[in-house]
Amino acid sequence: MSCARIKPYNSGKRTSTNFAAEDADLLLISKDNVVFRVHRLYLEAHSPVFKNMFELGEAAEKGAELPQVQLEETSAILEIALPYVYPNLLEPFKLDLKGDFAVVKMFEKYGLDRGSEAVLAALPAKAGPNEPRSYELAVSFVLASTLNGMAARNDVLERIIRTDTSWTDLEPHVQKLALQLPASVGDCDKLRKLLEHRCTAVEAHRRKAGPELARSLDKVRSPKIIRAAFELWEASASLNSASSLRTFKRKHAKLFEEAERVGGAKSKEKAPPATSAFERAWDALVAKVKSLPTSLDGSFDFDAIGTSNSSNFNSADADLLLISTDNVVFRVHRLYLEATSPIFKDMFTLGSAVEKNVAPKIELGESTAVLEMGLPYVYPARLDPFELQNDSFWSVVSFFDKYEIARGLEAVLAALVQRDLVDAGSPLVGNLVTTFALASHIGDTRVRDKVLKRLMDTNFAMYELTEALATATAYLPGSAAEFAKLERLFEIRKAKLDKFRQQAGIDLAIGLRRLVTPKDLEARNDSILASIELWERSSSVLSSSAVKLFENSFPELWVQARRGSAAPVYLRQDFNGVWSDFRHHVYNLPSSLKDVGR
Repeated sequence: MSCARIKPYNSGKRTSTNFAAEDADLLLISKDNVVFRVHRLYLEAHSPVFKNMFELGEAAEKGAELPQVQLEETSAILEIALPYVYPNLLEPFKLDLKGDFAVVKMFEKYGLDRGSEAVLAALPAKAGPNEPRSYELAVSFVLASTLNGMAARNDVLERIIRTDTSWTDLEPHVQKLALQLPASVGDCDKLRKLLEHRCTAVEAHRRKAGPELARSLDKVRSPKIIRAAFELWEASASLNSASSLRTFKRKHAKLFEEAERVGGAKSKEKAPPATSAFERAWDALVAKVKSLPTSLDGSFDFDAIGTSNSSNFNSADADLLLISTDNVVFRVHRLYLEATSPIFKDMFTLGSAVEKNVAPKIELGESTAVLEMGLPYVYPARLDPFELQNDSFWSVVSFFDKYEIARGLEAVLAALVQRDLVDAGSPLVGNLVTTFALASHIGDTRVRDKVLKRLMDTNFAMYELTEALATATAYLPGSAAEFAKLERLFEIRKAKLDKFRQQAGIDLAIGLRRLVTPKDLEARNDSILASIELWERSSSVLSSSAVKLFENSFPELWVQARRGSAAPVYLRQDFNGVWSDFRHHVYNLPSSLKDVGR
């Protein structure tokens, strides 16, 4: 508020016609420079804010003209609000549901209880003909909360619950209204949590009770009973209040009579139960709805609404609560988090001024599944080897990396090494790149170099490496520098190999041309064709292991290419010589990150 100082009156401003008393002892100046001549006594009596302003501003100049107070409200607002300072009998307050509620804000700002009571009395008892029910309820709730009208607010809340108005219906209206009247934000958030909790709880109950009802109805012989029961159960799916359930039952009384009939069981060995399956399911639903919270007051913990506790992290002596993105509470021990994670330690240092004897809460950006897998590595207990799960692997790795939980990263790397270097015969390129990335990220050069050697022995296309690198780098940016070297290394290897093959192919072609003679034409043609085919097929050979594998493949072609009985000696020397040079060249390609840049 920018009006805590009382100043002498300066003339030249227009005076309000309704507030121009000659015996006034105070001048209020509106935002648009209209003067309101009022009486300080009434302002002090009805507004604690004005009273405090006058006490703070007692040092006005002695003998000066009437003191003035500059207000932030316009003259139009003051013309409506100031009558509620005086003890006169007033007309009922005219509430415009589509207005900007500036007068309401002034009542709340200056603590003008009489004006607030007039607004609360004007709240509609039901929606108008041109107003959607959800908007009218939202306006009434926000206004009642802003003006601390607890009775009116609770009455609106009762109507919201009774009419099964969901938060989805109210949300767009409440959000806009709360921006105008921010004093209502706290209650609006409680309302959201309450309605979402009620809806979620009923849905959870119905998901469990529905299959049980179906199994019970499966034992009933009468199709009419079954049909009526299923029709009622499905039609009542959106009902979340006891009153709406009662209204629904009255409206469908005949169907209820049919669905609640006892008898018609398929088995005649047992007597029919005292109540029908549907009646038991319906009574349980009504009991569940009646047990749900209906008030914003009392000891109900709204922070706990919509949350559940982790079964694995629910220690009674926990001194810290971690909340997952899907609202599951993990009760953990701050000491272990501080010892394992420097990031958590810094968080606690910065936020150490928490209330004593109250376990602080921290909302994390990870899901329950990630925390269930990641938090065990905070504690010193011995754990089973890390389980590599494709659907959550990168999320768990990101959790370990984000909070610098070294034990977790080391456990993941150990599992990757077991998979890619110990167990696997021919690991996938993507798997090897992932292991290379994590080893590089945490600085384990021993594992990194072993993975690099395995990559050197793996025959793959460059696009496979590029795709795998893009994924790993996104999650482990610390490995980007090593990846750049890795990619460059393979580019160098491929460029050197392409250059060699280009010249070697020319040499082989020259040697093969010598065989184009009439003598032994058929045998020589077979050798030439076999040599050409083998050379073309070897274009995808990029590593020493691929060379060995290729030499053990296509045995008939190799026999034809190297056949000495039907081909001259120089053919064998040409092809064997080219292939021998090729093998030697592959074996001597750069194979270390240190070779990059040479």
